[in-house]
Amino acid sequence: MLFRVLGPLEVADSADPMPASQERLLTLLLQRANSWVDADTVVSALWPQEPPASARGNVKTYVHQLRQLLPRAVDGSPRINSRLGEYRLNLDRSELDAALFEDLIGQGRAALEAGDAKTAIDRLTEALGLWRGEPYGPLGAELAESESARLRGLRDAALDAYQEAREARKNEPAEKEEPEAERTVVLKFGPPEDVRRPVPDKKLEPWSQWRIEDPPKPKRRLRVTLLAVVIVLVAGAVTGAVVLTSRGDSVLGQAGPAGPIASSPVPPPSTTQAPPAVSPKRPVPGLPAPGASKVLFGIGDRADTARRSALVRDTPTRMLTSWYRGHDDLAKLLPLKDTVVRQAYADGFALHLIVTATGAPATFDTARGPVCGRPGPLGAEFLADVQTLAGVFAGTAQSPPLFVTVFDQMETFACNPAGFKADAPTIAYFMSLKDRYVITRETFHKIAPNALVSLGWGAGLVRATDDPVIGSGVSMLKHFNEVLTWSDFYSVSVTADGSSVEDVRAMVRALGKYGPVMLSWYGPTGSARVVDGDVRALLADDRLTELTRDGLFAWSFAPGTIAASSTRTAGFITDAIRRHGRPA
Repeated sequence: MLFRVLGPLEVADSADPMPASQERLLTLLLQRANSWVDADTVVSALWPQEPPASARGNVKTYVHQLRQLLPRAVDGSPRINSRLGEYRLNLDRSELDAALFEDLIGQGRAALEAGDAKTAIDRLTEALGLWRGEPYGPLGAELAESESARLRGLRDAALDAYQEAREARKNEPAEKEEPEAERTVVLKFGPPEDVRRPVPDKKLEPWSQWRIEDPPKPKRRLRVTLLAVVIVLVAGAVTGAVVLTSRGDSVLGQAGPAGPIASSPVPPPSTTQAPPAVSPKRPVPGLPAPGASKVLFGIGDRADTARRSALVRDTPTRMLTSWYRGHDDLAKLLPLKDTVVRQAYADGFALHLIVTATGAPATFDTARGPVCGRPGPLGAEFLADVQTLAGVFAGTAQSPPLFVTVFDQMETFACNPAGFKADAPTIAYFMSLKDRYVITRETFHKIAPNALVSLGWGAGLVRATDDPVIGSGVSMLKHFNEVLTWSDFYSVSVTADGSSVEDVRAMVRALGKYGPVMLSWYGPTGSARVVDGDVRALLADDRLTELTRDGLFAWSFAPGTIAASSTRTAGFITDAIRRHGRPA
């Protein structure tokens, strides 16, 4: 695969960034591969405003430079042909991910029509695995709008066909499986080394970046018992591979801020440098000086309605919050990209996106074995939707920040409420959830230069009985030390029916040991009297000074909390934001 356009434009074996003029030229020629493109069209693409007098001469230079960068065509001919006033890029379908994407979708749909659901799932999974984000990246909307729309339409059709194939597969009689040869499973984290089609594995969720390979002999049997489950994610981040073994019953054995909690055969990661497989932490911009009780205030469950709220109009509320709770929300969020999102960044607003999943827990199989928890985050559509969301909400490196909270109140997702290490399906579920969190973080970092990503916790975690052995209560944080160490900031939400003052204080202190903390969703469901008392306690000058000292930097209100408040409470909130609010 030479050219990848299902995301930012990439050329294989090209280590150095391509000059902007050549990238624009290549974007244009790739869309019209094997066809002649006239010089006037090229000039318009390179200089959309006002071309220089030397434009045609410059085009010849750029074409020559691009030809030097690219290998010759498959048949040995020049990659780019020229004739009087026209240019053509020669391309074989095997050299372009978009062509392979289209072919695989066609094969998948044909297999589905023929009643072969298994082949359809395999082909569609391979196709969707090629998708990395908005086609042609930032240039897609400007230079490849119609082609980008066509490819997005293909992806939507592939998702529909995939779901249809899954349903058809459920209704097929169970196959008799041949016994598998013994093998050691090696999980490699990160994008594939190349873009050749992977060998499908029915145990892997579609589009997962985990790959299963057979290492050299000797082979060893992987034995998994109920209490002997060891999945060392840190080893994968440090060395690029995680070997599943049957050594002991420790799950992570990482040391959190409060000290070591278990022994581990792998050293814990540095708290100052992210392992090679994880992109470096991004600093939260505009943090107030120590002791200054200034907070970035926000509101909303969708950026467009939040922008129109009275709180934004009347106070320095400079963060707009949106929710993704499942695939159906995409239809509401996609239209925001070229209107609300673009204008919000231009007007200096930070954006906040909560990416989570609702629904009842269930038992199902994953690459880590049987799990029990909410299926949404581990489902077929999730990673593809994450790529789309990153493209919708992405700004530039100079834009105000995009804060992304992943898995709001994550500790509540598993079937077993007792704790992280309560049983094997719970362990496997939370480990799978960690996998998805890391991939989600890396996706936003790659597509959105202004994105900062956090794992989402609930303030009610501090009410659970604390038990370091099973990882319940605040001890659960220590079991997630490595992903907390990598996170850019830290999120906690409030949805309690009673007073949340002490919960908020305790969680800000606990997460503040890792870094800056956002009260990502303040939406208590208690009586108006309780909410009024909590707001007055938490937004009092001395309490805000305490919270910001402990790490609080941002606070987002649920619109319903403001709407349901008395005039007196709403006035107090408005007053507090005017005194303590800060710009994005």
